[in-house]
Amino acid sequence: MQLSVDTHDFVIDTVKLYEHIQEYLPPIFMNRSIIKIFFGTCDLPWLQRDYNIFLNSFVDVQNVYDKKSKNSNHSSFAFVVKDLLNIELDKKWQSFPWQMRKLPSEAIRYARLDSKLLYKVWASYERYVCTIYFE
Repeated sequence: MQLSVDTHDFVIDTVKLYEHIQEYLPPIFMNRSIIKIFFGTCDLPWLQRDYNIFLNSFVDVQNVYDKKSKNSNHSSFAFVVKDLLNIELDKKWQSFPWQMRKLPSEAIRYARLDSKLLYKVWASYERYVCTIYFE
């Protein structure tokens, strides 16, 4: 699991820290005053099933991008990052078997960069998203 804030990026080993995730993350994810940013909603069932985490106040940036650009398909994260930030992403680690341990440092760097860039994409859309969803 990757988490980013304006000053830090975190990659959390959900296998090793399973019981701690159940203890510490639900209050964050369920807090309405903290906006959670996702790209696509495929992780939501996993969070609910494995950690009993149900989100409040979250934004699916993929959905927002597709609506704003009137795209009827689901845009890839690499496409959105290229379009909004002019950064080419190497997605070769996307299909890596993440349950494998020990994670290669390259895989961790990839995960951290994805999270950091999602935060930057969110920053480019924040005013637009807040106008639509939170006013």
